Formats: sequence, C-alpha cells, structure tokens
Amino acid sequence: MNTHDSAYYVLAAGIDAVPLNDGSLLCRSDTLALRIEGAFARVLAQRVLPLLNGQRSFEQIAGLLPDLPREELRQRLDELVQAQVLNRQQQPQATATAHPTLAPLLAMLETIGLEAPVALQTLQQLRIVIVGLEAHGAQLAALLADCGVGSLVLVDPFPCQPGNLSLMPLVGPEAIGVAREQALQTALQARGVTSAITIGGAQELTKERVAALATDAHLLVGCFDKGFSATNHWINRASLAQNIPALYAELRGHTALIGPAVLPGQTACYMCYRMRSIACEEDFNAAMSYEEFLDHQKRPALHERGVLPMLPPYVGSLLALEILKQSLSLSLPALTNNLLEFNALTMQTTSHPILQKPDCPVCGEKKNWIRSEPLMAELRQEQSPPGDLLAVDDQLVSRKTGIVRNLMLIKQDTSEPARPLVIAAEIANHRFLEHEPKEQRMCSGKGLTSDAARISTLGEAVERYSGACWDYSEITYGRRREIDGATLDPRDLVLYNTDQYARLPYQPYTGENILGWTRGRSLVTGEQMFVPALAIYLNYDMRAPNEFLCPITSNGLATGATLADAILAATCEVLERDAFMIAWFNRMPGQRVDPLTHPDADMRELCAAYGRRNVEMRIYRVPVDHPCHVFASVALQLDDADAPAVVVGLGADLDASRAARKAMLEIGQVRPTLRKRMRDPEQRRRMEELVADPHLVKTLDDHDLLYASRQAIGALDFLLKQPSEPFDWQGNRCDAAPIDRLERLVAHGRAEGWDLIYVNLTPPDMQKLGLYTVRAILPDFQPIHFGWKEPRLAGQRLYDLPRRLGYSAARTTPAQLNDDPHPLA
Repeated sequence: MNTHDSAYYVLAAGIDAVPLNDGSLLCRSDTLALRIEGAFARVLAQRVLPLLNGQRSFEQIAGLLPDLPREELRQRLDELVQAQVLNRQQQPQATATAHPTLAPLLAMLETIGLEAPVALQTLQQLRIVIVGLEAHGAQLAALLADCGVGSLVLVDPFPCQPGNLSLMPLVGPEAIGVAREQALQTALQARGVTSAITIGGAQELTKERVAALATDAHLLVGCFDKGFSATNHWINRASLAQNIPALYAELRGHTALIGPAVLPGQTACYMCYRMRSIACEEDFNAAMSYEEFLDHQKRPALHERGVLPMLPPYVGSLLALEILKQSLSLSLPALTNNLLEFNALTMQTTSHPILQKPDCPVCGEKKNWIRSEPLMAELRQEQSPPGDLLAVDDQLVSRKTGIVRNLMLIKQDTSEPARPLVIAAEIANHRFLEHEPKEQRMCSGKGLTSDAARISTLGEAVERYSGACWDYSEITYGRRREIDGATLDPRDLVLYNTDQYARLPYQPYTGENILGWTRGRSLVTGEQMFVPALAIYLNYDMRAPNEFLCPITSNGLATGATLADAILAATCEVLERDAFMIAWFNRMPGQRVDPLTHPDADMRELCAAYGRRNVEMRIYRVPVDHPCHVFASVALQLDDADAPAVVVGLGADLDASRAARKAMLEIGQVRPTLRKRMRDPEQRRRMEELVADPHLVKTLDDHDLLYASRQAIGALDFLLKQPSEPFDWQGNRCDAAPIDRLERLVAHGRAEGWDLIYVNLTPPDMQKLGLYTVRAILPDFQPIHFGWKEPRLAGQRLYDLPRRLGYSAARTTPAQLNDDPHPLA
C-alpha cells in the first residue's frame, strides 16, 4: 500500500478557503495567500475540503470520490501540502491534538512549517532554571508551563510580600510570608500544568547553589531585582563553566531591560554587558559605587520600588518568546549581543548593542591576546572583505552600552560655510578612569555628506578606543639589551637634546632604562621587532619613572577597513606630521598652489564659499623626500578681529588631489570651533597672553589659539609671502589600490634606508567588525609636539632634510631652528 493512502489531510491551522465570484478559490491566512484557479478549484471547495477533517485517510477520501482520478487527487493534495495550505499527518487529527491547551501554539507553529509532534517533543525535553520570581520571572514560569516546557526549576527563597501580589501571576494573599518559589510552585500545580515544577529548596541562595542547580539545565534565566544583582554574576559564571545558555531581564520603574542572551563561547557574557554599561555612565565613580553597593546587598526588593504592574507580563512574554524561538529554531535570537530597553510611558523600544569585552575577567580571562602582524606578501593575500563603518555603526553607538555613547552633529556657526559637516563623538569610559574629564573622551570627524562625516567620526572613535586596548601579556619588560629579539632603539623615536631635560618631566634614555616592549613588524626587513610600549598604546601604564621617555601621543595611529588600509593611513599621518614639522622648524616654504585649480569641484566650491566670507583659502605643497604628497591648507581672514586670523590644516596621500582635499576639509573642521572659542572672554585673555609671550604655549589648544590673533601672523611669513605656482594635478594622481600604495612606500623606504614598523592594535571585538587599527613607527621621522617647551629635537632627519632637499647649504643646527610655536591643533 502506498504510505500516502493511510495519510490524513486537513486544512492547515488558520487557513480560510474563500470561493470567489470568478470560480477560483482563495486560501488565506495571516501568513499566506494562495489563489487556486481552474476546474479543480470548484471541486476542491465543494467536494474535497468538506471531507478533509483530519479523521479520514486518503484511501477513505478517494473512496468517497470515485469519479476523481486517484493519482491526480493525491498529487493535487500533496501540492497543497507543499504550499502549506494543507497538513498531512500519519494519524487521525484527534490524536494529533491530544494537548488542547496547546492548540493555539501548535497551530501557529504548523503555519510556519514546524510539525506539532516535533515541537511538543522538543519542549517536553527542556529543563529551564528561573532565578528570581518577584515579577517577570514568575510570569515567565507560568507562560513556559502553558507552552508545555517539560521541567521548570523555580529559584527564589525569599518570602512573598504584599507588594509582590500585583506583580506575580496566580498567587493570592495566602502566599504572603511563603517562599516565592514555593508559592508559585503550588499555584502552577493547582492549575494542572503538565510541566514538572521543582524548587531551589535552599534557605539561602549562594554562588555554589546556583552552580549546582544549573547542572543538566538547558537554559538559565536571571530575573532578580537589582538588589540581588550578584545572582546574575553567579548565573553568568555557571553558564560559562557548564556551557549552558543564559538570559537576563530587569525592571526599573517604568522601563524594562531585556537581555542579553548569552551563548557561551559565542557571544558577549553578562559581565561584558555590565562593563559596557558602567563605561557609558555619566559619573563613573558614582555608578561603580552603586554597583558595588548592590552587589553586597543580596536582598531583592522590587516590592519596595516603583514599578508598573503592567510591565512584568510584557517582559515575561518577551522572554518566553525568545526562549521558544531559540529552543525551536524559529528564527535567529534577538537578544544575543543585544539589550532591549522598553519605556512603558513612551511605548518605545530601543536596541543596545553589546560587544564582547576583550578584557572581560569572566569570558576573556583564559584568552591570550593574539594580534598578528603579517608580512607585506601576507597583507596582499588577505581575502577577508573590508570593513564598513556605516554597516556596523549600530553596533558601535549606544548611550547605554556602546563604544560610542553619542554622536552629535555640530551646528555650524552662521558665519561659516554649511559644509563640511562636523560630527562629534563621545567615547565611553572603557578604560574606567575615575577622574577623566568628558572633554578628553570627545573626538570629531568631517565630511561633505552626512555619511562621510559619520564615517570620519566613527573612524576617529574606533582609533581612540582600539589604541587604548591592550593586555599585560603583550608586554615584555627589560633593558634593551635584555630583550630576546630585534629591538627599535628608543632614541629613534626622536627624543630630546640634553639641554632640554632640565625643563621637561621626561627621562633621558641611557640604555639602562627598564622599559615595557611590545612586538611589531618591519615591513622593510620583514622581521619582528620589539618597540617601546610607551610609543604604541594610548593609555600605557608605566611601571617606573625611567620609562617616561616622551609623552604618549596619537601620532601614527589610524583605523582602516583592512589591516593594509590602516597601515597606509597611519604611515601617511607620520609622513604628514614629519614633513610639516621639519618645514616649520626650518622655515621651508614649499610650493604654493592655487586651490581654485583643484580638480575636485567640491573643493573649488569650498574655497568660493570661504571667499564670500572674506576668508582666503590657500594650499601649500610641503617639501618631502618620498612619494607621499603632503599639503598644508591655510585659511586667512584679516578683516575681522572676532574671527581666527589663521587656521592651518594638513593632509597626506600618494594622490596629490586627495592630500590637498584632506587639508582643506580640516580647515572646515577646526575653524568653526576656534571661532566659537574666540567669543569666550577667558579664551580671549589667554590669546592675548600667548601673543605677548608665545613661549607660554603649553597645550594643544594653545597652538591654534595663538594664531587666531592677527598679531601673530608674522610667524607664517615664510609661507604666506610665496607666490602661487602652476601644479600638475593630473601628473600627480595615484589611483592604485591601498595595498599597492603601501608597497610603493615600503619599496621607497627600503631604497632610501629607512624603516616602516607597524603594530597591530586591533582588539578582538573590532576585528570581528572588520575595523583595524594600527600604530606606525618610522624611525627618526619628526613627530608633532604640543607646548613650546616640548619640541623633540634629538633626531637627525630634522637637521639633514633641508640640506638634502636643497633648502640649505649645510646641515642645520638647533640654534637655527624656528623658535615660534607651530600653528597645528
């Protein structure tokens, strides 16, 4: 006998068969619409469907319809099964619906293609531990029991309080004073649920008890009030140790925090979430103190706090839905690496990303940081798709858990052109610094479009974040001669002349300094090299004063969509700063180029927009000895004492037009902020002090503030008095791929005898997003400095390059260097 002869056909749950005026038949449900036409439509509606009650086999149906070809009828019915209009079963409908209370759930599951017996079996095999039954935990337990979950372990030894009655389902006044786990167990069993309901059974809940209850569980759920937040950390450790998924939720007044769902070894854990959350608090000290206070309370007290009684059922429903989705593989989990925040007053739900914390003491404690530095040939062979900042910005930005707390479009001053757009980012306090001013966690980016500005800003934020992510396992301590492997001579970082140290806080390098070293890669020689960690990490923690050879800066730090992109960008920044600083110290004028000849129409329009405001935009090609073009853009306004007299921006690229474009856009980023500062009386007074004595320039902000005054403009005469010269933009184009441009720079360095070393600073969380950060070191290339006392004058290139480029007949000396502070900020 054909097995389909004994099959039972029935209309799928929720399907309505609607005869239409044209003789066709519409099969319609909430998830499906199918129109059946032709002669069979009428036969199906009038003769076949009335027989498909789930209690007749196909053989019986065919016997009742002897005039219909048997095989054709079977084929038609099977086609409707494939279209999900009919269900085909191997037993009568009465047996298939032996669980009448589950009928709505099973009907819904069948509409999406999950057979009821399979779903029932899966649910009946589940063992779920719910810790915390004050409100949504109890609601969740009741819902899971109604869904046929096989075993529920209820854990909450605290006595039921009057305030719990409006938040917990099923229990009444008789439950007051009874342990909540016992009260809910009694209520569920009285209701006649099929789930096996057990309780924690201990008078005191401990870390060890949670770990024991987790044994053989399929899922752990943390639902306690924040007064016993320690249980969530215990659940987290048990989850990771026993490889059991976990889920968390919390009520806070009129809001609910649902998630994260933790899949051990695959997602961020609960501690990752808490660390991300604390990093985003406005006041780190207060938030950390409160966190520690709650951790020691171990007393849930939701009944004493303000909470909307309508929230627990809603949160319990969402948790139950997430559990069903995950258990029955209905769809991808919504709460992994994610937190849902629901505001009951506004009815708004906000999703907050949770990236795994590389330095998490729970899920990351056994992992060594491995950040490879591939060779040039390996960089070329890299097959991973490039990262896309816009595609992942929703995983970076969140006021509650993000790498970036907030992005803000800076409103342009009415006296400035509308473009470029400038966006500021507030970076989370991921280093957990106790007294870090908010201003030090701000960065900004610019672009002619909103997307371009957003990409620029997020790139700066990721650069700052990644540059401060490191682990002690990456550091080797010792004197240079004690390090096993090739090392960079710290003096090649360009330090200070002997006579400078008396007025500086830095220590001279003697060879006896015990330094922290981290591993990098020379792209010129291919060998791995140890470089001083002080020159690599933004927040390097020095063990001893003699490590403090120079200030920690961002010079040569960049983020890119690939590792090669990041290395190229970081290298170009080093070349840019080196070129301008050497030109400034030696008053090398370079080549003035008319910006209105720039091949980019947007740049010509930017110049015209400034021109209409009596601001003259100039660009200068800075002298270099390598293939990378470096341009300085200068914005002059001498007719308005309330506007910055001079603003300078830099740009570097192997393509001349791109280099000039970067420099010109930097003007549009710096100038509006400087103009606002000039309206501040304190800033005005500071500017007057700096003009009176430029040697008082001390901070980054002092440098451009000095040259906001027309009285300081004479220091730029060596640039400003240059006439414009023709420039061949077309002949200085470079359309090569980033890896080819990088290889060109490496080949040039090899030919000229200089090195290019990079350190991969990409933390694991950013690597998963395809966002790479690099520190580039070019030995003896001149770094930028801030403060008149701070110039790093002990390099050789600073004094040799002017002679090699024909700007001086002999090697310059320290006494010949420009004493004026540079204008960059």
